[in-house]
Amino acid sequence: MENSFVEYRFAFKNKEMKMVGRPAIASDSAIISMVFQREMFAFSQWEQARVLNEYFNTQCKAGRKPLLMDAGANIGAASLYFNQLYPGLKTIAIEPDAENAQMATHNLAGLDAQVILGALGKQSGVMYINDVDFSPIAYRVGEAGNKAVASHTVPELLSSCDAQCFPFILKIDIEGGEDIVFSGDAPWLELFPLVIIELHDWMLPFQNSSRNFYRNVAKYEFDILTQGENTFCFNKGIINSMQM
Repeated sequence: MENSFVEYRFAFKNKEMKMVGRPAIASDSAIISMVFQREMFAFSQWEQARVLNEYFNTQCKAGRKPLLMDAGANIGAASLYFNQLYPGLKTIAIEPDAENAQMATHNLAGLDAQVILGALGKQSGVMYINDVDFSPIAYRVGEAGNKAVASHTVPELLSSCDAQCFPFILKIDIEGGEDIVFSGDAPWLELFPLVIIELHDWMLPFQNSSRNFYRNVAKYEFDILTQGENTFCFNKGIINSMQM
């Protein structure tokens, strides 16, 4: 790695871990702390999590490989976190900033992980990132900006996986870009037992950036729970079969 990157060492669930970040960028160490010390993505306190774990174990025993899709991966902290909770994940991490993606590649080394330099979009093609107005933890991608990035769809990314791979967790934190991703129909939502999304109405007042997501998720049988900044959507249609 470049000399401008430093190594952060920390313990998580009695395991010594390390990630790289940038000493001059406070958000790198902050996101590591939020993910691994504060556990911003923890959901084990809910009954839905117990049933989800049963589903995970049943599928893995059948020889299938769980897929984590991490849209807005930043330096890879969330992907690394979920790989600790659920060993053996196939991970697709999508990140529009080149330096963030480079660090995510390093931080996920040794795992079955693919880091894609690009953005999650409504359709495949090109979108734009504005890397002037936003910090490395809050890049926004849209239809205008000062740098072009490749746009990828969930179906496109799913099609790149082999037949033994099954959708497991979809995590989306794309700084308001959910407005674009969910502006059309999103039937692929129903494929994931768990969808975790950070919605950004707080950041984008009166732009209704969460409306399209709620319109789509309401079409399916999800239990919707919130904790901190994140909304956790558990797919009853998939995981509730474990109760029967």
